[in-house]
Amino acid sequence: LLVLLTAAVVTYFQPREYMSSVFVEVKSTAQNMRIFGNGDPSMPIHDPTLAPTVFQVIQRTGVLYPVIEDLKLQDKWAVGGQRPTKEQAYQRLKSKLNVDEVRNTDLLQISVLSTNPQEAANIANKIVAVYQQTRVEEERDMMNRAVASMNEEVAKQQTMVDDAS
Repeated sequence: LLVLLTAAVVTYFQPREYMSSVFVEVKSTAQNMRIFGNGDPSMPIHDPTLAPTVFQVIQRTGVLYPVIEDLKLQDKWAVGGQRPTKEQAYQRLKSKLNVDEVRNTDLLQISVLSTNPQEAANIANKIVAVYQQTRVEEERDMMNRAVASMNEEVAKQQTMVDDAS
């Protein structure tokens, strides 16, 4: 009984934590690269490794450092005038972050815990925004490389046609 009472008192005095969750649909855009391949290019390709890859990418510095900077988390998490380093803020943010695959779907659930409910929501939303921006830039680079490669092949074929004439 004493243990139960002690646990209740400790729990009562702990700061409340709030969780904010965002769901992200993870789909492969590899179908855009099938220009001359077989099959319907409008049909998505199922990539079973995509969700676990995104799961890892979201927790990396490439996504979380911009979140820390954009939301000025080092300033917000300063204690006694001491700002945490970016690496310390990254480790703290990572400890507040939980990314889970939603079973039998293409969804990831990104959850953030904080004693401030608005901070939890802001961080979860910013993580998704930074990830999406990163993904769009990567896709654009991939498309540009594919177009450049196609243009090189067209130029080679044109040279062969010109030489044969």
